[in-house]
Formats: sequence, structure tokens, C-alpha cells
Amino acid sequence: MCLPVCANCCLEAFDNTCLKLKHWIAFYVCRHPDNKPIMRKLAPEITAEALEGDPIATAAVDMFLSIIGAEAGAMALRCLARGGVFIAGGIVPRMMQRVKQGVLLEAFVNRTARERFQYLLETMPLYVVTNTKAGIIGSREYALRLVNNQILST
Repeated sequence: MCLPVCANCCLEAFDNTCLKLKHWIAFYVCRHPDNKPIMRKLAPEITAEALEGDPIATAAVDMFLSIIGAEAGAMALRCLARGGVFIAGGIVPRMMQRVKQGVLLEAFVNRTARERFQYLLETMPLYVVTNTKAGIIGSREYALRLVNNQILST
């Protein structure tokens, strides 16, 4: 029996076991009838296999994307992110082929769990940042603002 499992250490909803897996973003476990795991793979391997069409790897990636989408939708409602939600870094930009299939967006809007807020979520844009230097650019901008504020206050 093969079971796709998602363990994104950024989502604190997972138990402590998953939080300890800091280098494991997503993996799937194939089990013997005696329920012992026989195979674990790291995110880059699963991503590559999903892009090649492996059904178990694709299921694991889709589960991961749906968790990201659901959390992004929940955060969008908490913040009333009318200007949109930006997902950057990590595995999501590398999985644009799967993102375009709609798994992420479907979980973001989540028609069944958040039916009352469906209209609001449908008006909020969801973006995937594909620039790999976005973190460095943001850090640079923040540092420049700190320096400018320091100069202006003296």
C-alpha cells in the first residue's frame, strides 16, 4: 500500500514529529503489510517523479499544494488580503505545471469549507512568485530602508 504524506515544516499544524523533519518538505511512504515504511524520498526526488508522471509522486505533490492553498486562503481571510496573496520560494514555483492544474487555487478558494467566504476569496488574486532572487531583493530593500531611517533620525 502506498500513502502520500505531506510534512511541510512551515505549517505548524503538523505534530512534532513532522516539525523535526526540517529537510523534508514532502515525502511518501510505501508500506509492507506489517505497516513498516520501506521507502522515503525527499522533495526534489518527488518533484522530479511527479513531473515525469509518477502517480504516487503526483498525489504527494497535489496534497502538498492543496495544503499550501488551504493555508493561503485561511491567511487571506484573516488578513483580508484584498491586494492578493503571494506564494514565493521553495517547491511551489518549481511545480508550476501542477499549480496550473488548479489544485492550489481550488484549495485556496475551498468551496466546501469556506462557502460563506467563497465570493471574497474569488476576488483575491493568488500569485506564485517565480523570481528566485525575491528574498534577496526584499532583504536588500528592507536593509536600505533601515539605513535611510537611521540617517534621517540622526
